[in-house]
Amino acid sequence: MAVWLGLLLGEIGMPTRGSFWMHQLFSAKEQAARHAGGPKLVVVGGSGTLYSVRARDLSRELGIPVVNGGLHAGLGRSYILHEAKRFAQPGDTVLLALEYELYVDDRDDPTLLDYLVSYDPGYFLRMDTGRQLRDILAFPLARIANPYLGKLLGGFTAWPFYLDADGDVLGNNSVLKVDYMRQNVAVQWPNIGVPTDAARADLRSFSEWARANRVRVLAVHPATIFRDSYVGDPGYGRTFDLLNRFHEEIGIPYIDQWMDSMMDQGLFFDTVYHTSEVGAELRTHELARELEPYVDGRCWGVPPVSVPRESPYETIDRNFQRFEPIRGFSAVHGMDAPAPRPFIESLAAQSEALIRTSRPSHGHLVARLRASRPGQRVEVRIGGSPIATWSLDPSTYRRFETDVELRAGANSLTLIQLPTAVGRVEIEQWRIDLPAEDAAASADQRERCSNQAITQSTADSGDTPTVPTRTSGFSGGS
Repeated sequence: MAVWLGLLLGEIGMPTRGSFWMHQLFSAKEQAARHAGGPKLVVVGGSGTLYSVRARDLSRELGIPVVNGGLHAGLGRSYILHEAKRFAQPGDTVLLALEYELYVDDRDDPTLLDYLVSYDPGYFLRMDTGRQLRDILAFPLARIANPYLGKLLGGFTAWPFYLDADGDVLGNNSVLKVDYMRQNVAVQWPNIGVPTDAARADLRSFSEWARANRVRVLAVHPATIFRDSYVGDPGYGRTFDLLNRFHEEIGIPYIDQWMDSMMDQGLFFDTVYHTSEVGAELRTHELARELEPYVDGRCWGVPPVSVPRESPYETIDRNFQRFEPIRGFSAVHGMDAPAPRPFIESLAAQSEALIRTSRPSHGHLVARLRASRPGQRVEVRIGGSPIATWSLDPSTYRRFETDVELRAGANSLTLIQLPTAVGRVEIEQWRIDLPAEDAAASADQRERCSNQAITQSTADSGDTPTVPTRTSGFSGGS
């Protein structure tokens, strides 16, 4: 035990590869909160929030500053709420979107312990003695050895970082989705249950802190995959009713119905809580609709101007939208420096992908392709119907554009190389542009207050919110 404690104490403040990435995540969130100023909306949760909310889109639709405060569910309920207190200031609104596991699991995850030893030992020292002892004994030997090995080998190379300035994740673009991710979302289920006593105490304490600090708190159900059992098994309905009543009791009401957060499996990226970029777009639009009644009549800060960066993830997010390769494509290249730009390779004579939209639409397809040999031509089909035939050039990328008819949901797209010359095709861009919606225009019609104009009545955010009567029913998440 003495040796074990000695090794543990000796590595306080020494990062591991995982804790260093987590530290980058925390730093990016704090920077986004500072950049947004106030008063602002902060969406709080685990990685479900990180993946399933686009703060930039939500800010544009509502006309208010929004920060994606999504972290990692492995940090646990208590620590996520602890960090939310650092992100939120008087006059802000916090929107809780906690994964269902955070209501029923009180154990400390290795993710939390890894981070605390590396970057926040003070929090660990403030924990009660019994919890500290359990966590120390549960520390895996590999974690004990990891920082020492890292120091011996000269440090760690961080994982690629993929957040934008608003705290939104960019690594969930469908072009990066591979088969094991599809298998994950097919078999995973969330752990939906009644809140534990510890969960009740933590959330009640957070509600009291919010009232004392003039922070308004609302809640939504986390985005997750719809399963038929949620409707067929009455036990789920009773559990969701208990969750709703608990939230009402502590003054953090759900502003949505539990079915509103559930979407089709095809809109998820790699877990039951992580949507793809298309799923995040749909989820964010639904959140904007649900938040509308809580935005009007209040003083908000001015949405900050987003300063775009140009990392490989930003390039992918800009160039590959709604395009999910299914078969016949190789992996994406160019994610890490010094590769000049991301592209994918079509290796098969017939390659298939999916294009997802939320409603029937007239889309505009933009592509940039390059052949590997002279004479290559490809035919593009949507839903089996040919829409274009393109002649490629091996010396340079050629840009192609065409209008397409898309139905709601998943549209099958096929690239067929015509038999005159078949070989590798490099794809630098594949984007589907859809008509812009009118929702964002309403933001310009609202009166906004400067930070200096906040009055006590509008900034007194700690009062228990009143949930408007809802008539939307089940959104279904097409």
